[in-house]
Amino acid sequence: MLLEDLMPHGTYVAVVPVLSTRALLDQWIDDMFIPNRVAADDLHVTVLYSRQPIRVTLTTNEFHADPLKFDIFQMDGKNVLVLVLESPGITRRHEHFMALGATHDFSDYTPHVTLSLDIGENFDMSGLELPYFHMIFGDEYTEELRD
Repeated sequence: MLLEDLMPHGTYVAVVPVLSTRALLDQWIDDMFIPNRVAADDLHVTVLYSRQPIRVTLTTNEFHADPLKFDIFQMDGKNVLVLVLESPGITRRHEHFMALGATHDFSDYTPHVTLSLDIGENFDMSGLELPYFHMIFGDEYTEELRD
């Protein structure tokens, strides 16, 4: 075992859609014909991705969110389609972790749900309609960062 294997690797925290939200979101993704869609069991909102490990006390709170817009993130040379959410509760939770000494690699925090891991280069987003429903997330979980 190497010394680096004993060192903490950072902290990841996420919330998942409650069952009713997951069902609605899963059906909506199918209805929008989104290519390379994320499996229903993998839908989540990352609350924290910190290279600095912190101690997390999980909450049983539910977090409400409304769809705001679509965005495309570049990741590993792929076009990742996300649904940006307006969620003051999730944002406050992220800020709480930052106050505990967490780090964040981006200039701001944007709560979002990944819809497709690679929509390709020619996907026409003009046909996408924002979900018509309010979303609820809960079942917060944490784990060490993975490479």
